[in-house]
Amino acid sequence: PLLIITPASLKFQWRDEILKWLPTLRSSDIQLFKKGSEAFDQQCQVFIMSYTMASKRHQDLGIKGF
Repeated sequence: PLLIITPASLKFQWRDEILKWLPTLRSSDIQLFKKGSEAFDQQCQVFIMSYTMASKRHQDLGIKGF
């Protein structure tokens, strides 16, 4: 899995660029975190979240292996 931590304003741009440059991935392979209460989708390969959310969820990230 791949974790991308970015400014909140660039989350959607990251998703769009990943889909553009990695055509084997589908949008359903990417989880874009919008709320802090969202669970990690086990089917996804790419996870995108803001700096703020990453700092709030640092324990979850550790458990996930990031």
